[in-house]
Amino acid sequence: MPGEGGLTLWQMIKAGAEGKLQILLTMSANLFDSPIDKNVVIRALERIDLRVHIGTHFDPSMFHPPGDVVIILPSNSRYETPGGCTTTSVERRVRFSPEIPGGKIREAKPEWQIPALIAAQVDLANQERYPWKDAQQVRMDIEKNVPRYRGIGGLKEEGKSIQWGGERLYDKGVFEGMPGGRCRIRLEERPADSGSAT
Repeated sequence: MPGEGGLTLWQMIKAGAEGKLQILLTMSANLFDSPIDKNVVIRALERIDLRVHIGTHFDPSMFHPPGDVVIILPSNSRYETPGGCTTTSVERRVRFSPEIPGGKIREAKPEWQIPALIAAQVDLANQERYPWKDAQQVRMDIEKNVPRYRGIGGLKEEGKSIQWGGERLYDKGVFEGMPGGRCRIRLEERPADSGSAT
């Protein structure tokens, strides 16, 4: 994985509105529900050459007229994901949800699998970079690469969970991993028509 961070949602939408973003892939996200001015989002959606929307259901941002091409790919819900999956709550609790048997959309794939399949079509070497065969292998890889998610690889039963950062995050006022144990806050300037802050 790259060492540097990518663009924030606001930065991606801004780049799209300025014609500087050629491809945008979203997963289960209605961009019109974002805290960004809807007019800026509309400009971005109309200028991005290729938009790929992945989701369990249709949302309005998928159908906004494209710059060129829009591809909509169906994904399984968390309850349809073979082998179950995990979700993280706002309280940092990572909870396992098992697969619930029943009818499924045949073409739908697990959300974790779709970006890996796309990457393999772009570059065959990505088949080796993303060799996961199931959601359990993805969880094991997350645990290996993201230390604060230690324990996610062992989640296999309904209701089992971990809470990264412990019960109270930074309860002693020390921010692990930050220089001097201090929190760093960055302000980001936005144009007047950008809407509320993210």
